[in-house]
Amino acid sequence: MRTRLRHGLPLTFGVLLLLWIDHHFAVAHCFTALVAIVALAAWLEFAAMAFPGRRRWRAAGAPAVAALVGAAWCCLPAHNHLFHAAAVPAVLFLCTFACAIRWGAAAASLPDIALWFAGVIYTGYLPAFFLQLRNLEDGEALVLACFLVVKLGDTGAYFTGRLLGRHRLCAVSPKKTVEGMLGGLVFACAAAYGSARLLLPDLPYGAAAAIGGGLALGAIGQAGDLIESFLKRACGVKHSSIVFPELGGVLDVVDSLLFAGPALTICMISLS
Repeated sequence: MRTRLRHGLPLTFGVLLLLWIDHHFAVAHCFTALVAIVALAAWLEFAAMAFPGRRRWRAAGAPAVAALVGAAWCCLPAHNHLFHAAAVPAVLFLCTFACAIRWGAAAASLPDIALWFAGVIYTGYLPAFFLQLRNLEDGEALVLACFLVVKLGDTGAYFTGRLLGRHRLCAVSPKKTVEGMLGGLVFACAAAYGSARLLLPDLPYGAAAAIGGGLALGAIGQAGDLIESFLKRACGVKHSSIVFPELGGVLDVVDSLLFAGPALTICMISLS
């Protein structure tokens, strides 16, 4: 735990600093660069787990992930629908077509292709939602609130599980407990309420919406954590670490955000 705090706290402050720089010097596009870097690092870790020793599969996914983030940025602010309806299928089609021409059928199996598609969506498409979230009204506050709610929920789940955990949550992650899950949800709701009061004072329906949103984001974040644990077990590895090995890797850091960010984006677009 000391190692996680020693490396996690500077990383958190670094992310907050980049958000501040992006707010005051938007021309630098710091947030877009951050999302692209995280997406590429996440793909490299996923590919290392899913395709060990197969460099061509790793290399083929990197441009697809970068193109998805770039397409999301290019479709801002007025053409978000084109990103989902046209850009994503086009990127996946072009990358798959290029691989088919370059390698031929003998170099791939159907499970490999399906796993490659899943990895590109997981590490490229889902992070791209944060660019759309950032571009909404009060987008900076929404991004920061999402980060705080999900990560404080993770922290609350860890400490509550360590102190009170007695009942195992599921076989996918044996160290997680029901008590830890409930504690994480309480922390997430508290973080959502505090974020709404400080960052989003005009949020419709006030405290009820904040607490309900915190409960939903906290639950989705914990589900995202379990999904990444499931992927690691399916690949037969304990850690996905390539970058930030002290924290378990980039995927371990952002796994709880990968589904929470899209959920919040879709919710806010629907409400607006």
